[in-house]
Amino acid sequence: MAFYADSCVKFIRNSRLNQVELRFSRYRQHVFHKHTHDTYSVGVVLEGKTEFFCHNLTEVIGCGEVALINPGEVHACNPQIGSALTYYMFYIEPALIQAISQELSEKSVSIEFVTSIVRDRHLYRALMNVSRVMANTHDALEIETLLYETLAALIKCYGDIKPQKPVRLRGVDKLIGNGRAYLMDNLSQNVSLDELAMQSGLSPFHFLREFRKRYGLPPHTYQLQQRITSAKRLLAQGKPIAHVATDVGFSDQSHFTRKFKAYVGTTPRRYQLANG
Repeated sequence: MAFYADSCVKFIRNSRLNQVELRFSRYRQHVFHKHTHDTYSVGVVLEGKTEFFCHNLTEVIGCGEVALINPGEVHACNPQIGSALTYYMFYIEPALIQAISQELSEKSVSIEFVTSIVRDRHLYRALMNVSRVMANTHDALEIETLLYETLAALIKCYGDIKPQKPVRLRGVDKLIGNGRAYLMDNLSQNVSLDELAMQSGLSPFHFLREFRKRYGLPPHTYQLQQRITSAKRLLAQGKPIAHVATDVGFSDQSHFTRKFKAYVGTTPRRYQLANG
């Protein structure tokens, strides 16, 4: 198990369970801007209250409550002014949620959480138990058993399981997808809005408007977020921080460190130690 703590954040991973990352956080003033994850995210509030933005609504959630966030869903969680916030956050690869969902339904399915806030003391206790076991034991079998059983219960109660159908994109979605693919293929490059629009066959303004509608973020924010996601993978592989910074498109290491900490809540060095 890799484990590192600073005054605010602990990252917890088990080498046998590479589809799940657990983060323990205690913040008073840190501000997370609106963002998305490629993973399912499950948050468990231990102490304090957070202003939780999701589905274009801001609600206050506190101790004993659970936040559920689907991949690609724009959200932000920040402590209320003047109070500390302590929570666990699970980041779960879609492949794992998909596999458990298919076992439950015995067919190929797609799955999304149907609510963003859950007030369920049994689920809360189960997630807390998984968190404590992940943080305090090296027993992979125990961790996997508790995690899979808890995720299965979560999916059965709060997941919308649907038969998986071929994705049929409408015309403009396909065009925007072309622009996104170009952005991802050139993530380290200084790509312009004109280039993205040209790849999509749309005007720059039309592309900008449709991209935000499709992904919930403007292209430059989406690009930054994907650079950070790519950087996390490279850091976990042990690549030197300065090389990671340039590989994912930052002009220098200090700029990379500032942006990384703003999104992840800790520095690249500390994140790398957590995954060493």
